[in-house]
Amino acid sequence: MKRGLLFAAMLGCFATSFAQPQDRGGSNFPPGETVVGKVTSISKDSLVVNPLAGGNPVTVKIADSTRISKDHQPVKLDAIITGDVVLPEDS
Repeated sequence: MKRGLLFAAMLGCFATSFAQPQDRGGSNFPPGETVVGKVTSISKDSLVVNPLAGGNPVTVKIADSTRISKDHQPVKLDAIITGDVVLPEDS
């Protein structure tokens, strides 16, 4: 029984090591990816977001195809303020 629990715990630790977020190095947000995070800076065509999963801030370039959600609702860039938690997606 103890051996089974130890194996399950080790397997769980091993599996979660692969699920850790990738470090984006503070670079631009890659097209087609998503990040959920707190807005730290806003400009007319970009957001800087600190990922809730950890890691360096990510710059999200806002294009016509970018969709932004706040509280599970679509929101326009001009409705976002610093400190909001958002989910920007490039569609």
